[in-house]
Amino acid sequence: MELKISVIIPVYNRASLLKQAIDSIMNQSFGFENIELIIVDNNSTDDTKETIENYAKKYENIHPIFREKNSGSPNIPRNNGIDAAQGKYIMFLDSDDVYQPELCEKLYKAAEEYGANFAECWVRDSNFYNEENNPSENTVVVHDHEKKDFSIINTLLWNKLYYKNFLNEHNIRFPKDISNEDLYFASLCYLNTDTWLEVKYVGYIHQDDSIHLAASKKFHVGIYKGTKLTYEILKSKNSYLTQFSLKLMPDLALEFLRHDFTVNERKQILKCNWELFKSYDSYDSLSIPMRIFMKTFSSNIKIAILLSKLYNFLKIESLIKNKYIRHHIVARALGLGNYNWGE
Repeated sequence: MELKISVIIPVYNRASLLKQAIDSIMNQSFGFENIELIIVDNNSTDDTKETIENYAKKYENIHPIFREKNSGSPNIPRNNGIDAAQGKYIMFLDSDDVYQPELCEKLYKAAEEYGANFAECWVRDSNFYNEENNPSENTVVVHDHEKKDFSIINTLLWNKLYYKNFLNEHNIRFPKDISNEDLYFASLCYLNTDTWLEVKYVGYIHQDDSIHLAASKKFHVGIYKGTKLTYEILKSKNSYLTQFSLKLMPDLALEFLRHDFTVNERKQILKCNWELFKSYDSYDSLSIPMRIFMKTFSSNIKIAILLSKLYNFLKIESLIKNKYIRHHIVARALGLGNYNWGE
């Protein structure tokens, strides 16, 4: 039987959580026999490999890939999965998240009916999902670029089903050694298609993003690299999506305040990425406090550094004791929104 969908799970040291992710694939209404599950282990040091091997022994359509060297991010493992995929379509699942039971079926049927290059569903955080609020009807909306509306575009990677030939035709893969790979990958997908589908169904349950919020300096710098790479590609294509690639700049400005960079590190970051801050002009989408902050921050490198010194001098970070919510409290106080994850 032809495999219709290849689901790729990159994993590193997630033995305790991987089972629920795998089970959510096996329990799809679409029929697990129609799915190829590719699990790419990024040289885990816990029991993850054993967990994968146990599943692979029982199911012929579970195909493990064991990397001998850790790549430092999920980017290369995801590429490994794409290259090995045998299904007509490709989906991604993070090892600590889960699919809702009808996700694969709904996205597959929509893509087949409309001949779409990719189709996307709605996402909910695990703390806020309510099954009763999930639309029961399979409503599909066809989007295009005519209105140049950023509100219908999102950088989420794992809420989409991609036509594999589309990815291969345009050589869409994840870049090495950068963060913000979702923005890069999604931007190339939107850039190379005229239309895409939105299936009004909460199909992806996302776990708390504690890893991201506790991100290291290296990760933070990688975000800039990913944003800059995406910006430069879109700018070279003279695409209206160029401004879309800068949507994270207010968030990055806030992160710049709270990280414990040295003065020289701050100067270097701003020097390398100042064009990104200066090019940001989506001020109308921000609240008034956030608009004032961004315009002040991006007016001059010395002012940006002064703001970071003031932030640390006032010890704003230490006033918020819960590390998990520090950034979000500051962001929400300034009116910085989050992704539009559906109605």
